[in-house]
Amino acid sequence: MQGQTITRSIRYHVTGSTGDAYVVTVDPRDTRTACSCPAGSFGKDCKHQRAVRNGEAGRPIVRCTTRPAPRTVSVSPAMRDFAAALEL
Repeated sequence: MQGQTITRSIRYHVTGSTGDAYVVTVDPRDTRTACSCPAGSFGKDCKHQRAVRNGEAGRPIVRCTTRPAPRTVSVSPAMRDFAAALEL
């Protein structure tokens, strides 16, 4: 995706014809696309981008935007001794 900056984008996993995995990025504001394949990295409109735009290929990459708060775990002295006995 050299030379292109896409913000607030949607990313898709696409498997190429040789089995290589690529990421196609779509800007939902104007449907610009970019691909991590060799042709896409030179700014060309590749078959992976066309397949995503046509709905023929691609699996959305889902990311959690909020992270849960870290949990604090307390370990009893008996459990600590048990884990030490198991050499954990």
